[in-house]
Amino acid sequence: MKAFFKSITLLALIWLGVTNMIGCGDDDDGAETFLEADLVGTWELSSVELDYAIGDRTLVQFLRDELGISEVAALLLIEGFEQQLSDGFETGGTITFDADNTYEADLDGDMETGSWSLAANGVTIMLDPDNSPEDVELTITTLTDTRLIMVLNEMEEFDADSDGQADEISIEATLDLTRQ
Repeated sequence: MKAFFKSITLLALIWLGVTNMIGCGDDDDGAETFLEADLVGTWELSSVELDYAIGDRTLVQFLRDELGISEVAALLLIEGFEQQLSDGFETGGTITFDADNTYEADLDGDMETGSWSLAANGVTIMLDPDNSPEDVELTITTLTDTRLIMVLNEMEEFDADSDGQADEISIEATLDLTRQ
């Protein structure tokens, strides 16, 4: 799972570099909370939606400002990038949360196992992959008997505009899953 998210982040950073050459809060007031038992089972990835920002600008604003292109051209570049990214994950995948707080993820043939827990706030899933020192934090936005929507926020620093200073790049991935 971490490899999947790292792939998304890496592809986004590479894509930003190539194009250069040519947010979710923690406010849980009134938010629904969930139980670990509600997550147990196998979930199939239906879709991944990505949202990007560079500093305080959206990706469209960044492309318009830095490349001097129209909004339509910026949207077409983003659409092409997202199509390339989704082509890489055409086969979808599954994640299984077991009652013993272990999980197994198979995302496009990339297998990962580890442990998982639901944080005390009842909306944050912590994944601890067996083969990675970094935990993955996902925020549940929707959980029903048949549907699970989770959001991952990644922050990276990268000199996206070649000005010699690192820019803060945020990538939000929204995973929409269906119970098997």
